[in-house]
Amino acid sequence: MPSSATARASGEPLVLDGARSIVVGGLAVGAALGFGGNFFEQGNTQNVMYAVSALGLIVASVLLAVQHVSAGRLLAAAGFVMLALGETRVLNPTDVPGGEASFAAGVLLYAPALLMIGLSRWAPLWVRLLGAIAAVPFAAHGLVYLGGGDVDSTGALPGIGYALFTVTVIGWILTVLRSEPDRTS
Repeated sequence: MPSSATARASGEPLVLDGARSIVVGGLAVGAALGFGGNFFEQGNTQNVMYAVSALGLIVASVLLAVQHVSAGRLLAAAGFVMLALGETRVLNPTDVPGGEASFAAGVLLYAPALLMIGLSRWAPLWVRLLGAIAAVPFAAHGLVYLGGGDVDSTGALPGIGYALFTVTVIGWILTVLRSEPDRTS
């Protein structure tokens, strides 16, 4: 008798156990506070909003990685692990010494993460394409900064990347909500 992980790996939609609401909540908090933080002056309030946003995305990404491993989708799982790693780097405020470098390293990790998630077929094509497109400005920002260029976390490249990433996260939320709940756990 095949295991549920084997059955899911055959192409069925992503199915979450009791962690479904945590994943959706983490993704929603990540998107809402990440976007909402842009409307505040740089400082403590914005830093807290961005930090809670990052924490939501980290929790959701780790849970999605575990789910994708159990479903046999190793590329998506690795992508969500790398996304969580990148989020740990952007968790640092950018207005402290070393903050911009940490931010650049974090968004540089987003690039392969979003590409690996996009190559997995768990989400609709439009969501995967948006994520892959978001990877480009993130990679450019990270590489230019780490190469000694004059860019900052409030510039055009991260702005474009985060706008596309936010819509991608909304697509992930819709994908999770549309998947069938797991009745076996």
